[in-house]
Amino acid sequence: MHEPSAAQKQYLAARKKEKYIISLSRILIFLGFLFLWEISARKGWIDSFIFSSPTAIVRNFTEMCRSQELFSHIGITLGETLLSFFFVVILGLSETFADSGTLPCRPEQSPKIRSRAFADRLAGRQYADDRSRGYVRGDFRIHHQSVHRFS
Repeated sequence: MHEPSAAQKQYLAARKKEKYIISLSRILIFLGFLFLWEISARKGWIDSFIFSSPTAIVRNFTEMCRSQELFSHIGITLGETLLSFFFVVILGLSETFADSGTLPCRPEQSPKIRSRAFADRLAGRQYADDRSRGYVRGDFRIHHQSVHRFS
């Protein structure tokens, strides 16, 4: 392997220093945020009942880990989440198959809401557009060798 040049070494050293400064800045910003949060909770600038404080959170976390209360709460929350997900999936599937017994199709809108031109565009049909004498296919208007996207 060849030895890196002096310019390459200088560049790599500058990149390493830049990464170090960025990492240090991120840590300092995070610590500053925690400090301001703690001071705000202690001085009453924020409602400590709603936002608590970092020291109170750490204290409660360690206390709940020691009494193993935290793990039972996590288990209950996880069980409730999985049970609700199961019910939502079952109810969603039963509602889908209840009407026709087949896979769901794109719901049709009433003609009062959607114009015929829009329905033809969705179906991919070509039709003459009287306003500009262009043709419409899908979402694009083709006119005089140019393509304009519908908005």
